[in-house]
Amino acid sequence: MKTIDFEIRTSELTATDKKLVGYAVRWNSLSEIIWDEFREQFAPGAFKDSLASGSDVRALYEHNYTQLLGRTKSGTLVLSEDDTGLRFELTPPNTQLGNDVLALVERGDLSGMSFGFRALKESWDIAQ
Repeated sequence: MKTIDFEIRTSELTATDKKLVGYAVRWNSLSEIIWDEFREQFAPGAFKDSLASGSDVRALYEHNYTQLLGRTKSGTLVLSEDDTGLRFELTPPNTQLGNDVLALVERGDLSGMSFGFRALKESWDIAQ
C-alpha cells in the first residue's frame, strides 16, 4: 500500500438532519498549537486547485481507511470554499458506524474532526 505524508488538523463539527456540517478550515485564523511546536493558518483559495481537480476525497473515522463515512466521488462528502473557509457536508452511511458518529455528535461527545492534507506551497514566520 502506498503511503503519502499528510498533515492532520482539527476543526469543529455539528450534526443537522443526519448530516455532519462544518468548516475544516477558517481562512486567516491561527490554529491551535500543533505538537507543541507551531500554529498555522490558511489563505483564502488554498484548496481551489485541489477541489477543481476532482480528486476523490474520503471522510474516514479516526483516519482509518476501513471506516469510510463518505467520499466526494459518491456525493456523500461535499467540499467547497466560501468567504469563511473550507466547508464540508458529510452524509454518513446508515450503518452502525455512521449512526454511532451521528449520535456522538448530537450528544456533544464528539465535537471536532480532523483533516489530512499535503502542503504544496507554504511559508514560515518563526518570529511569532
